[in-house]
Amino acid sequence: MKKRLFIMTALLVAIVMGATAQNMSSQRRAQLVASSTKFALIKDGKNKKNWFAVMYFPVSYGDYYGVTGKNKRPRNSSITDVMAMGDTDKRKFVQACNSFDNRMKFHVATTSELYKALNKRYNIQSENGPYSIATKGFYLAMDYNSYKRMKALVKKYGRTGHSGGAVG
Repeated sequence: MKKRLFIMTALLVAIVMGATAQNMSSQRRAQLVASSTKFALIKDGKNKKNWFAVMYFPVSYGDYYGVTGKNKRPRNSSITDVMAMGDTDKRKFVQACNSFDNRMKFHVATTSELYKALNKRYNIQSENGPYSIATKGFYLAMDYNSYKRMKALVKKYGRTGHSGGAVG
C-alpha cells in the first residue's frame, strides 16, 4: 500500500511540476484530478445526505505543495510523509483547497467521520499503518454533493491513470 501511495504522490508531483509552466488554472486542475484519487466515498446508510468522502491517508508534504505551490518539506523527508500543521495553517490549507471550485467544499475530517469509515471497513490509514487514524497530521473530508462535483470536474478535465482503489 505504501508503494502505491508513493507512486500516486510521485505522479501528483510530476503533474504539478509539469503544469508549472502553464497557467494557474491548469495547475489547479491537475492537482484536483490527482487529489481525487485519495478520497473514499463513505456510504453511511441509504440516505445520500449522510454520505461523505474522506481522505484515506493524511495530508502529505506533496499534497501541500500541490495545492499551495510552496515546498515546506524538511530536508531528508519524503513528499509522502505526513505534514503536521497548526490550526491556523490547517484553515489556510482548507481555504486553498476550497478555492478550486465554489461548489466543492473541503473540511478537516472529524474523528466521528474517520471512525465511521473505519467501522465500515474502509482502509483509512496513517503513518502508523493500515486501519489506523492516529496521526501527527490530519485528513480532509467533504460532503456527498462536493464529492459528486469533484468527480464531475475530474471527468471533465481527465484522469491521471489511476486504476481504482480509494475512489468510490
